[in-house]
Amino acid sequence: MFTDPIIEDSVNQYSANQDSIFDNIKQQQTQQARIASVFINRNKSIEVDIENLDKLTQTYPSNKLLAFNLMLLCSNSTATVCDEVMMQRALNTDNQNGALLLQMALYQLKSANIEKAKTSLTQFTHSQRYNEYSGDYFSTVDLALKEAGANDDFSLKIAVLGIAATRYKTNYAPLAKLCKKTDTDNAVLLNICLETSEKLIESKGGLLTHQMGLSMQKNVLEKYDDSEGVAENASAQKALDTFNEEANIAMNMVLRSRKRTEYWLSLNVDYGEMGAFEYIIDQAKQTSENNQQDPCAINW
Repeated sequence: MFTDPIIEDSVNQYSANQDSIFDNIKQQQTQQARIASVFINRNKSIEVDIENLDKLTQTYPSNKLLAFNLMLLCSNSTATVCDEVMMQRALNTDNQNGALLLQMALYQLKSANIEKAKTSLTQFTHSQRYNEYSGDYFSTVDLALKEAGANDDFSLKIAVLGIAATRYKTNYAPLAKLCKKTDTDNAVLLNICLETSEKLIESKGGLLTHQMGLSMQKNVLEKYDDSEGVAENASAQKALDTFNEEANIAMNMVLRSRKRTEYWLSLNVDYGEMGAFEYIIDQAKQTSENNQQDPCAINW
């Protein structure tokens, strides 16, 4: 991931101590440590992770981060360890949040319950907010690592990034499959697919969510033979591709500076992935235009 020896040393320093740090987290009995331990110490079996999360959601029934991640894992699992009662209990922690409504719909699609999924998708498209609790995820893991004795330095920041990178991603496959096979003779369902795609695009849930929204939207617009809409979708896709390229370039600059890295992580906590990338892209452009600043300089 990193090529600079200064950064590599920090990563190696963390790697050498990570086992003892993770063991310390397991021994902590704080709420943050117990939750973070489930995220950090993932099992080979997703079903075991689900059971552990379900126990914690019953211990901390109002914790929205736990509820979302339980629903996320259930929509990824093919086993019968999850059921509608478990999913509804998790949804009830934040039933106006589009992110949870979407996970419910994906779980129902995976269970071949199309009618219930249509209802959940309709509720998703009318939801007023979308929050995958990425900021809570970052801050919970960060605090647990500090409580376990990890120094508040770059090694810790890399640990948080590494753990966050292993987080399960939303399984859009059942939704994509449903909308792909739905044609104009099923106008109600096709319209739900279109409205769902538009909601995904505007949700700012993350790059994957945005990309899935654009892909689904293109598929539906092509079925409607909407050439103008397809052209607008292509422009939006091009803009997202450019955004991805600029984000990769900006991250190279961010990770050369301790201050920028710490600030980028705080932006993820406060504004999510898309908001954090938007800011660092803007900062990278400003730095590049400033002849008195070297954007490639390393400052740790």
